[in-house]
Amino acid sequence: MIITESTEKDTREIRNLLISENLPVKDIRYGTITFWVLKNQQELVGVIGLETFNKFGLLRSLAVKKDFKNQGFGSKLIEHVIKHSSKQKIQTLYLLTTTAEQLFKKLGFKLVQRTDCPDSIKNTAEFKDICPESAITMVKDLSKRI
Repeated sequence: MIITESTEKDTREIRNLLISENLPVKDIRYGTITFWVLKNQQELVGVIGLETFNKFGLLRSLAVKKDFKNQGFGSKLIEHVIKHSSKQKIQTLYLLTTTAEQLFKKLGFKLVQRTDCPDSIKNTAEFKDICPESAITMVKDLSKRI
């Protein structure tokens, strides 16, 4: 298994995986979100995305194919984005989730009020329109890792 930055050739498979996991694809445009894919040889088995806003990042679109769940691949993808974000001097990662709160807690994310997020994050389509108000908002401070 290897994690690499996605290419345009991966776009259709990424969209299909997100749809199969009931995750939004409405605002997925190649180039506005950086995606990383987890592949088993040539098969795409997982994906994660990141939107960046200077020192803030919005973690997006974590999905792992059904046959590969509960094997630690979601955690590996999240850890990859945390490491990348630290190298890029992103100080704080935010996310919205309706299903993976415990996984993110295990990796050091904390609950935060949606209203306490910076405007650059609150003004994303993910926050304003796509994720329901019932989604849990979480944050991870990376500034101590830089």
